[in-house]
Amino acid sequence: MVKVKQTTFYPGGNCLSACFASIFEKDINDIPDFIGMKDFWSQVINYLDTIGYEYNGLVRFNKEYDRYIKDGYYIVMGKSERGCNHVCIYKNGKLVFDPHPSDLGLMCEDWILDIGKKEE
Repeated sequence: MVKVKQTTFYPGGNCLSACFASIFEKDINDIPDFIGMKDFWSQVINYLDTIGYEYNGLVRFNKEYDRYIKDGYYIVMGKSERGCNHVCIYKNGKLVFDPHPSDLGLMCEDWILDIGKKEE
């Protein structure tokens, strides 16, 4: 994983794009800015499909979660201290990277984005 900070902020921040750029080790400019797109989740699903991954829905956060996107990393969604929805990267039930410059993470961990490698 390469830590990539988000470049736009609430409203319309690109924290999810920064998480994908970090986990997949890509330039953030090569990841779509999903927030500004119509039909947000469809665009996320389409992007993941192009890189060989699939979105399987949201899972309630739990520290024993044992599925991950790549190399043990997964994305958790919740509220930030700024009062908006936010995503961060976790591993083994713990925060490992917040794409926001504050590095404060999440005030509450609500959901895990269940994303996995597509079956061949």
